[in-house]
Amino acid sequence: MTVKFAVLTYRGFNVLEDWRMVFVPAFSVGVNLMFVFLLQKHAGDPYFSPNVGKNAFFHIMHDLVGTEAGVLVFTWLMYMKGRDATNARSEVKNL
Repeated sequence: MTVKFAVLTYRGFNVLEDWRMVFVPAFSVGVNLMFVFLLQKHAGDPYFSPNVGKNAFFHIMHDLVGTEAGVLVFTWLMYMKGRDATNARSEVKNL
């Protein structure tokens, strides 16, 4: 998984030419780890004292929100790059 994030970050940096691309793996991995730590801390021992509700909730949030956090940052970066290109093109037309 680390290799995939490294390759995606490198390729994204080459396409976007924006240093903020480092936020994509940071948010994906960071949010995933946050929910894993919450799971470990609050979901109870799965063998002796399971908390099924919190266990299910943190697992779902780990899968959905953790992955989507990085995708959201990448989408925002792509939007900003497109907006900047559109603004630059309109400025050239106005000259």
